[in-house]
Amino acid sequence: MLMYQSCLIIYKHELDDNYSVPMVVIGFYIAAASLCCVLLMSADLLHGLRSNKLWFPCTWFPINAFTLAVIAVAMKLPVDLSGSMPGVVDQVAKLGSMAFMCTMMANFLPCLATMTSKELLANVTALGVMVITLVINVCVQINTGVIVKKGKKVDRPLASLSPRGNGPRELFEVANQTIGNLTANTQKMEVKVIGSISYVTIAIIYVILLLLLLIIYASSSLAIPKIKHSIQQKYQQAALRQQETS
Repeated sequence: MLMYQSCLIIYKHELDDNYSVPMVVIGFYIAAASLCCVLLMSADLLHGLRSNKLWFPCTWFPINAFTLAVIAVAMKLPVDLSGSMPGVVDQVAKLGSMAFMCTMMANFLPCLATMTSKELLANVTALGVMVITLVINVCVQINTGVIVKKGKKVDRPLASLSPRGNGPRELFEVANQTIGNLTANTQKMEVKVIGSISYVTIAIIYVILLLLLLIIYASSSLAIPKIKHSIQQKYQQAALRQQETS
């Protein structure tokens, strides 16, 4: 029985190592997409400062199919429903992605006025679907405990197992040393929080901000075509009056 438990622990540990190998590639993929968004937004910022356009027009980072695809890759962590990610860095990475999404949505606002009615409808609808999906997934993670609460205890594999890369002999020795404490395969870990604010509270704040920004987008998409049409009519009337007086 002791040998069976030891082999089972070694087998599960090896499976965890194999399953975690693609996470490094996925992490680089997400980091590359996020870096692309940051560089494009920085280019818009520099362009606005050099042109004395303090509303920072979205020349390099407008709402289109390319930017929405890059944002979808950058938002992989908060959209993921399967990974528990109980570590402090993991939780902060999820929350940081939501803050990054709020920043990008605020950056997109000036480009709405440059679109036609069809482009405005298509792009705002696609962005709304993405934001609603993100909000729903985050709410599911809050309810299921993927985004942990303050003081909540979560299960974590025993940290006393040997690190990745050790052979079966080392793993078997570690298992024999810790077999007395292995009545359960996990131990409880107190989840840390950012200061005195829990991760769930911060996630709820970001969800509210995303919904408010989405409401602003929906309202702007309805108002901008009428405002542009009204301005165009006033411009044509002023041009006709100028022609008549001349």
